[in-house]
Amino acid sequence: MGTGRLDDAEEAADAALRANPESADAHHAKGLIARARGLLKDARRHLERTVQLDPAHAEAWAGLALTLTESDEPSAAHDALERAMATYEELGEPHPLSIALLRARILKALQKHDEAVAAYRAVLDLEPRHAAAHLELGRLLRSNGLPTTAVEHLTAARSIGRWDPEPCLELGDSWRESGDFDRAMEEYRTAALRRPHDSRAYVRLGELFLDRALHLEALQSFRMASVANAQDARAYLGLGRVYLAVAAHSEAVEAFEQARVADPELTEAVTLLGQAQAARDAAEG
Repeated sequence: MGTGRLDDAEEAADAALRANPESADAHHAKGLIARARGLLKDARRHLERTVQLDPAHAEAWAGLALTLTESDEPSAAHDALERAMATYEELGEPHPLSIALLRARILKALQKHDEAVAAYRAVLDLEPRHAAAHLELGRLLRSNGLPTTAVEHLTAARSIGRWDPEPCLELGDSWRESGDFDRAMEEYRTAALRRPHDSRAYVRLGELFLDRALHLEALQSFRMASVANAQDARAYLGLGRVYLAVAAHSEAVEAFEQARVADPELTEAVTLLGQAQAARDAAEG
């Protein structure tokens, strides 16, 4: 929903609340609008008020669960979602697919991996071509040490979501971990084509080339990453590593300093900066 439509909807909800401050529907509308604007505290306040006024408001319980998930409160989100599911059952209505997907997401956040895997499989039973479910299930299976099955779901996600770089990045990481340089490179390049202004694919390509001491290719990839996102600390970190590897110490120092500015908590940049400075001083002395 565009900003103008959100403004119109909020004006209508405010008018409804002025007329009746105890309107559950108006509070629900305010909660949805606040979440759409990224105002999670306001969203939570209005959605909690909605379910206080109308405990059978299944959509509000579901919205509250999503808001709590986005606020990194998975335990509270799980409780709200349980209420949403129970309310749908009491009303004799089927759970929307979004409920099943949110349940899987919450279980993953709670680190209940086996239950989350089962929940994502349940989503795919309902909608076999659900790209997000394939992607998240693939990620879970990778983290659970099941790379072969993970690749199957990540490949499905890549095929269904033709413009999404995430499955390609995940597949590239999987192939890189297994030592398949060519497949990893292909996936990272596909990710870059799908979203040219996303620096992550270029950074991964740079790291892949650097692993093989292909310094020119690595340098080009990290430079493209820094162009795609001038705030990506790992792009500058990669540049510094390439320069350090080819004994271009002054350039390495400059790159590591840029990495430190972009992310002051990137300790690797600080460590490598010290090494580059020492190497530069030794070479000049």
